[in-house]
Amino acid sequence: MAAEDNWQTKLQTIVERSAFIFNNEMLSDVKFVVPLSSAESKSTKAMPAHKFVLAFSSPVFFAMFYGQMAETKDCIELPDCDYDSLLELFRFLYSDEVTLSGSNVMQVMYYT
Repeated sequence: MAAEDNWQTKLQTIVERSAFIFNNEMLSDVKFVVPLSSAESKSTKAMPAHKFVLAFSSPVFFAMFYGQMAETKDCIELPDCDYDSLLELFRFLYSDEVTLSGSNVMQVMYYT
């Protein structure tokens, strides 16, 4: 579904609309740069995100983006995180869904 397909009206619930913009450059106003895996810290990937969605879902992100010492950078490096686990945390914050496995459950829980 492309941006010009009126996704705002075709997707009926706020959860569906939030899930649609998850990990999507559209409307994003921050990027998290994280290693692809904890063992492979030299290779990184940028994950687009939306400050409002993250702040709406998490008091930590609310303080990070809108608190007294709010982060002003639009590119935030998280060298101690791994991409796949952070992606699952963000999937949950955007859509109330998460895909956990034996390899990511501890990291996702730690990030929360």
